[in-house]
Amino acid sequence: MKKILLACLTLALVLCLLPLQAKAATGSGTCGYNLTWTLDNSGTLTISGTGEMYGYYYTYQDDAPWMLHNIGIKTVIIEDGVTTIGDGAFQRCQNLTSVTIPGSVTNIGISAFEECDALTSVTIPDSVTTIGRDAFSSCDGLTSVSIPGSVTNISYSAFWGCTALTSVTIGQGVTTIEKYAFSSCTALEEITIPASMFSIEDDAFKDVRLKTVRYTGPKEKWDKINLNNNGALFAADLKIVEEPTAPASCNHTGYLVVIIVLSLALGASIAALFFLRRKKNA
Repeated sequence: MKKILLACLTLALVLCLLPLQAKAATGSGTCGYNLTWTLDNSGTLTISGTGEMYGYYYTYQDDAPWMLHNIGIKTVIIEDGVTTIGDGAFQRCQNLTSVTIPGSVTNIGISAFEECDALTSVTIPDSVTTIGRDAFSSCDGLTSVSIPGSVTNISYSAFWGCTALTSVTIGQGVTTIEKYAFSSCTALEEITIPASMFSIEDDAFKDVRLKTVRYTGPKEKWDKINLNNNGALFAADLKIVEEPTAPASCNHTGYLVVIIVLSLALGASIAALFFLRRKKNA
């Protein structure tokens, strides 16, 4: 009787533990009106569907549903069709090392990847027009970033406190770097600023000691940029690497017209010579 009772208790314990183990390893649900999420045993979180992702905030009851498993999330795959990354969507996913952002995404929300310490690089597609406040702040492992020209403003504190960040390239089309955007990026030494830049707000590079600033416009245009109190930019070695424009003589249509005219002239000359020779022989 004791053996039967012990066996029943063991079986009951196993049955009770199975759902808990599954919950710790995997999950699924909705994260937008037409979006779903799944988390597999390898730590890959996949967002599928079309349209906008829900926004999430700092209070625990409003955290993204996968935050119950945030320590185990290593990879985030956002599939084509998703148009926004919600506010606070992946904040504090401290073991996240890789994220795939498709060309359908136009907006990266506020604090979307804040405190993702293991994230070393991110590719932002040129479909993105908005990077929200604190979107990548305190990503201590992030070493380099390239911001496409489709993003007109780099928002307040967007990359604040990314202490491993050493290189930033900003694409042609960006016009404003807002306050504290790269503040406390203590390892940042090199930045490329486009000719489209109009204003760099106060303290955008606070506590940063830049060594090299590459500017892709002419010196006279650089002098017109509102640098405010960004001493790091003044102290750095400024390199003007103005992107060359194609000279008028490189116009392919013009070349084609010239070639056609010359060909016609040459053809007419040959025909005239042939006609004169035949007339002389006659």
